[in-house]
Amino acid sequence: VKVIELMMDCISARAFENDMYFPIAAQAVIGLPRLEGTVHVNMALALKFLPSYLFSPTDPSLALLAARKPGQPSRVPDRAFAPAFAMSRAGIRAAAPLLRYVRPSSSPKLPPRRRDTADDTFLFAQGPAQGLGAVRFHDWRASFADFTHLPNVSLFLEQVDAFQALLGTAPLSKAQMRDLDLLLVIGDMFTLVPYAELVLQQAKIAGTDEAVVDNIFDILVRDFAGHAVTLHAKPTVTVEQQRAALKCIRRPHFDAERFEKVWALARAAADTYEMKP
Repeated sequence: VKVIELMMDCISARAFENDMYFPIAAQAVIGLPRLEGTVHVNMALALKFLPSYLFSPTDPSLALLAARKPGQPSRVPDRAFAPAFAMSRAGIRAAAPLLRYVRPSSSPKLPPRRRDTADDTFLFAQGPAQGLGAVRFHDWRASFADFTHLPNVSLFLEQVDAFQALLGTAPLSKAQMRDLDLLLVIGDMFTLVPYAELVLQQAKIAGTDEAVVDNIFDILVRDFAGHAVTLHAKPTVTVEQQRAALKCIRRPHFDAERFEKVWALARAAADTYEMKP
């Protein structure tokens, strides 16, 4: 939708002349995602994955949260808890030794890519959406391990650290859990994480140029920060949640040389596509 809107700004009135494809594309890109189901229903289903996915059992953030129950003394020393939720990766790394956490050194082995024409009946034979909260996931951070040297991937991880801290130190109340407007923003922030992981997994499979990967995460950092600003402005969030939301804001790293390289790669693709006869 954003891409179509940007194209609309560039093409302007010329996009709406007779026999143009663009008006059809503009309508379809907005409508198609909504034909499958109601947005808030799909987001509610996605949020069922949040605890199991975002807080992996091997993640130091989860260990700290589990050790610090509301109203109970923490089993983890404050010198570990405080820096770990100081909204920085350095803080979590500092707490890791106290939690016996071993950070993965490389991304997990990925399943093979399928390009055959087999009948994938399972994909379309969708059963009832039950037990989603019990689905287990691997450590999502493992997929980021090979890309943390990229500036915008590192910034995105800082945002996720801050998001974890928000959910752990200023969790939503029962009343907030019934606030659909608030949950949609939380869902927007959460779904960016598995989406980013999939981007990195595919980048490793395809051998994508690191400049392209970093440029993609430039956009993801912007999107995450934008949702954090929206969350901060919601009328039902607490003062603590407002402060935590602001910690999720990062300015993406801009590299003129990287941008020109990505632009050249994109421009080189012009006029190379041919319809199959």
